[in-house]
Amino acid sequence: MRRYHWKFVIVRDFVALLAAFIWALRNYTDRWSSQKSCDPTWQGFLSYVVLVVAALILIEVCCWTIWRLGGLFQRSHKLSQLDEDPTASVFIIMTDLKTFILNLAAGLLLLLLSVFVGGPTPCEPLNNHGWSWSLFLGSAICGLAVLSIANGFVREQRPATRH
Repeated sequence: MRRYHWKFVIVRDFVALLAAFIWALRNYTDRWSSQKSCDPTWQGFLSYVVLVVAALILIEVCCWTIWRLGGLFQRSHKLSQLDEDPTASVFIIMTDLKTFILNLAAGLLLLLLSVFVGGPTPCEPLNNHGWSWSLFLGSAICGLAVLSIANGFVREQRPATRH
């Protein structure tokens, strides 16, 4: 069975967390608008971080489960041996500008959608609005958004195969 790409997942999730932090910082500065819409606190920021990390974990568990089920239902042993490549290298680069811009635009649109739906925000601590389906859906959309942005930055390059 082919290997799961843990190195790629860890680097991509780290970049996704950085994107989530940068998105949260817009609530702490007055540079983009003359008036603040909220006054974020550390408790609100920590709630935001917990929700984003939980969303990323949920998404990665779903991806791993799909990968695992795909490996279980693989029909040919010979095909699985072909998938057993040497370890790939993971880079944080933007070589393909079109892909980067599309991923960034999709991520920003999903972030705006998550705010509209009621996703995580550093403006309110988690205990102020409690648990709801809109918070769950908004957190999942926020997680997909920051992963989309991270996919624009992180590339996985496989070594050349010798035949």
